[in-house]
Amino acid sequence: MPAEIVPRDRLGGRLGGGRDNFGVGALMKIELLYFDGCPNHEALLPRLREILAQAGIVTEIELRKITGDDAAQCERFLGSPTVRVNGHDVEPDAEVRTDYGMKCRLYRTAAGLSGQPPQECLQAALDHAAAADA
Repeated sequence: MPAEIVPRDRLGGRLGGGRDNFGVGALMKIELLYFDGCPNHEALLPRLREILAQAGIVTEIELRKITGDDAAQCERFLGSPTVRVNGHDVEPDAEVRTDYGMKCRLYRTAAGLSGQPPQECLQAALDHAAAADA
């Protein structure tokens, strides 16, 4: 059973100097995968919007609610919250992991473990996606 896709979040308007298409290709695809009751995805969403705005990227954030273990396995869900840019997890080593499931996700940061990906991972994923599309 795939993840439930909830209505899209849209950054309002075009930012000055913003990149609707960050190059010649299609819009950058940003996905935020979560499960109900996860406090970290709720705190991450405004932070993610801010990072996109600072980068001048105007795109939609697709909120994808994972509803059970079958969906977690199917979606390769490493826990809530998971952020993907153009289909790739923002955590560099995530592609080799197989510990999918309905759980809170922890990220390693310079300050220790966090319930949200570090800004460096988010920014690197955005930069990589923009460069790949250029």
